[in-house]
Amino acid sequence: MDFMFLRVGITGLLISTGAWLAVACSVNDLTSPPPVNTLGAADSHGFVHFDRAIDTVDFGSGGKGGGDLSLPLRFDFTSERSTTLSPCLGKGGWRCPLLEANAVSIQKGRYYRVTFPGGKTMDLWPVQRKQAGGAKPPKKESASTTGQIFVTQNPHWKGKLEDGIFTLVRDCGWSLEFARGGRLSRIKTDKGRVINWELVPAQAGINSSSAGRITAIREEGAAVPALEVKWDAAGSLPKAFVINGKEYLLNFTTDKRLESVTWPAG
Repeated sequence: MDFMFLRVGITGLLISTGAWLAVACSVNDLTSPPPVNTLGAADSHGFVHFDRAIDTVDFGSGGKGGGDLSLPLRFDFTSERSTTLSPCLGKGGWRCPLLEANAVSIQKGRYYRVTFPGGKTMDLWPVQRKQAGGAKPPKKESASTTGQIFVTQNPHWKGKLEDGIFTLVRDCGWSLEFARGGRLSRIKTDKGRVINWELVPAQAGINSSSAGRITAIREEGAAVPALEVKWDAAGSLPKAFVINGKEYLLNFTTDKRLESVTWPAG
């Protein structure tokens, strides 16, 4: 079936059906969607917001006795992003958290904000480190300081910046690794399963606009990725997502706005 947008001004209404599965109670942060609207169709800041589940990326049991593992593929819209460009869904306010999850420095290093694969965000603040000789710690340490530790308001998550790589660890044993530039590059479960986000490397012979684009999400050791991203010839926009063998086609307008998504036959 076709997945269409009914436009009203710069916003749109996304009509679809779908479902996603939580990985486990202890890691719901990874799969949870953005906060529920507080003002009908608007979020707490007054921006139009809605998100829709597209499909579930299923990694199966992995043969490690840790149970099934899956992550949600969802599209999230807010009018707050109406003038920004999503690397996966173009202009107009859309994003795909599973493919755009990141950890970014906010307010010139005051703190870090993590966007999880399901769309939920979480802030982590630097922990002041003890100084040698009993000296008083600085009032604020830059989030760019290598070796800096970050913590959330709840006691579960702790982050560390080391040589430009931000690693987020949960007290239950799960961890997320964000590569230089902030893109999510790896998830490791408490059972030792590793899920990698595969990117096009920056090298000679590859269109510069393609470098850094995600091409697949694959469990380490798997011959076939659970999710494959097919890009257009210019490497600027995806033309299809292949999820566990099912292909979803994406169509964009000439000004790079998402126009429709076509579901797999059947």
